[in-house]
Amino acid sequence: MKKQAKMITIVASIMIVSGILLAVAGYFSGAKLTLIRDGNGFKVLDSGNQVSESFPLDSFTKNGDITLKDIKTTDFQVSNQYGDMSGQSIDTERLNLTLADGDLTLNTVNANNAVINNQYGDILFHHLDSQALDVQNESGNVTLEGTLLGTSRVSVNYGDIHLILKNKQSELNYNIQSEFGDISINNNHFEGSVIQTADSNHQFNITAQDGDVQLQF
Repeated sequence: MKKQAKMITIVASIMIVSGILLAVAGYFSGAKLTLIRDGNGFKVLDSGNQVSESFPLDSFTKNGDITLKDIKTTDFQVSNQYGDMSGQSIDTERLNLTLADGDLTLNTVNANNAVINNQYGDILFHHLDSQALDVQNESGNVTLEGTLLGTSRVSVNYGDIHLILKNKQSELNYNIQSEFGDISINNNHFEGSVIQTADSNHQFNITAQDGDVQLQF
């Protein structure tokens, strides 16, 4: 009888461990993930909006689709190798997002310093406020709507850049370069490069190696 009880205990333990391993494997293999922030850290929500995981850290790496919601912190870093990333209501001093193969879509972002890197995929910002933005995209379009202060840079090797800025054009220094593409500023068309010097500390540099640049104020 004792031997049978011991065997049941062993089998039950194996099943529990197997369940944990399968859950971890599913988490890191690319399942969809929704991330929210509360007073104790980050919460991972499952498809039924129930908390499945908790993280105290402001930095993590994952493969798969990621959704960010109501993030308010000082320093926030996310790295995603394979999958899309979307987010809404992000407020942070420093934002660092890295993607290797996926689209990035963010809505309502306030980040004093924002660094965005993508290898293959589009980048889309709605309502972005930043004082130091650095966007680099190897292959894909970049669309941005918002206010950029300080020094900002957007660089794309293969893809178009479309910027809708709330800044006053007269208060912004900018240097726009497009080697194999057209440049449009408020529906005025240029080729090669456009440079504007203003009495301001706000500088914006745009480079599109093989793509068009459209800038609207």
